[in-house]
Amino acid sequence: MALGPPAPELSDGRVRLRSWALDDLDCLRQATTERGITEATTVPVRFTEEAGRAFVRRQWSRSTDGAGLSSFLAFPDRRADAVVMARIAESA
Repeated sequence: MALGPPAPELSDGRVRLRSWALDDLDCLRQATTERGITEATTVPVRFTEEAGRAFVRRQWSRSTDGAGLSSFLAFPDRRADAVVMARIAESA
């Protein structure tokens, strides 16, 4: 069984769980300034528009290529968003 991001996105009115979007590049740009994030994830060490778009495209492909599931937590009432990346292993 294939696992994918929520479609449609999930929301309780305060938090939305959805797929990454190219509109999320500003959040990604901010994440590149946090050394702990760039050391523990595939977030680019140096942000460029090209590297950011490539990162988002990789997140889109994670569920289809079996690498895991990557979703985006958006907080409409706050300026900060969060990223959820999980590696899901299938049981034998």
